[in-house]
Amino acid sequence: YLLPALLRKLVEENPLLDVDFAIGNRSEVIARLLDYEHDVALVAGAMPDHPALKVVHLDDEELIPFGSPDSELARRKTVTAEEFVAQRLFVREPGSGTRETVDSLFARLNLVPRERVELPNNEAIRQAVEANMGYAILFRSAVEKDLRRGTLVEINVPELHCVRGIWLVYRKGQFLSAAIRRFFEALAVEVDEGQRPTE
Repeated sequence: YLLPALLRKLVEENPLLDVDFAIGNRSEVIARLLDYEHDVALVAGAMPDHPALKVVHLDDEELIPFGSPDSELARRKTVTAEEFVAQRLFVREPGSGTRETVDSLFARLNLVPRERVELPNNEAIRQAVEANMGYAILFRSAVEKDLRRGTLVEINVPELHCVRGIWLVYRKGQFLSAAIRRFFEALAVEVDEGQRPTE
């Protein structure tokens, strides 16, 4: 959700720049980077740990539980984590950074969801939750517009408050072209003013 606006600005400032990007789950993105299919990656969740990769922390973002405004839990001021996981939960597929973070959070709290339905992307999850078919936990930025429009609402589950990192990842020792350096500069301005990754 950070990338499209960032790339638009980068291309506007550098009209001859040829940008190619792909969206995938965390494990797919890291694999493509290691296979030299991509030069850089943005991933969310736990810090990627691989000896061939350079990792730079860009920002943190909050994961939030949410539901339909017509849902039972939306009418409650506070919900316990146990009550939340007793509902049908829509989750990302294994390998997704969001899924890894949510699974880790549930394990840390000894929570076992009653029913999990895997969906392949955030859009499918948002639509299922908006249709009042269950609940989910995603990045706040993934549902921000829906929250503002009132088509989705945040469910207050204090134990499930979770913040995860957003990371810039690239191969150690790789040549950093002028285009990659411009991308790094744009990230530094958009995400963490003044800090620029180095080789």
